[in-house]
Amino acid sequence: MDTEKTNKKNLPDLAELMLLHGAHQKREEGVCLMEAVAWIAGEPHSDHPACTDVALAAYGRALNDRLKDDERQLLRPLVSKLVGTRGTRELAKRRAYFLVDRHVRVSIPAFLRELPRKPRPDLAERFEALSPVVDEESAYRARDLAREVRDGLWRDLPADAYAAAADAAYDADAAADAAYAYAAAYAAAYAADAAYDAAYAAAAAYAAAYAAAAAAADAAAAADAAAAADTFRELRKRTIARAIESFEMAIAITEPVA
Repeated sequence: MDTEKTNKKNLPDLAELMLLHGAHQKREEGVCLMEAVAWIAGEPHSDHPACTDVALAAYGRALNDRLKDDERQLLRPLVSKLVGTRGTRELAKRRAYFLVDRHVRVSIPAFLRELPRKPRPDLAERFEALSPVVDEESAYRARDLAREVRDGLWRDLPADAYAAAADAAYDADAAADAAYAYAAAYAAAYAADAAYDAAYAAAAAYAAAYAAAAAAADAAAAADAAAAADTFRELRKRTIARAIESFEMAIAITEPVA
């Protein structure tokens, strides 16, 4: 008898389950999102459950590990939804491209619009104007724009501004991991990576502008510093919410009806 096989009478209460960072050797050590999916599905302990679409699982693993402990618990409602999502290779590709498209044409523009000091007001419109990412050709177009934006922004930044935007638009890592699940989606993964860099650069540009203003070290600068910290905390919450929304939408994509 496989001792890792779960007795359905001993399934966890998802409302109480604590999702942890990373993979674990056994369930007694705790579970991440995808390990919880395997548990609920009655599968052996693994963060690669057989019942889950490979692109969704890749996205889930990446998102799980990018979140802080309290934020990660927002993923618990998705555990049962991910069970039984495994389909064809084509379905996985559609989901991967969808996740990248949402990141490049929805999440990144929204993030750029929410920056209180916009280094380039035209950036959101340029990303939104891209054609939908549905194949390699459209993914390469998105990648090229993202690289152009990224390179232009990095070129104008002081070296000490890079670390100031560490939380910005991290959803691209998860989108890229989902795209890498199939070789045909590599272009989408590259587009997501480049789009992340572009948004990160925009956030760093904002941080650099703030740092310059704060150098005056007066009362107004101190108030601005507090407001900036609150702003980035709020931006992180919104970015997480958009990532989870995209995840749910990708889960809902099904095989086309013949």
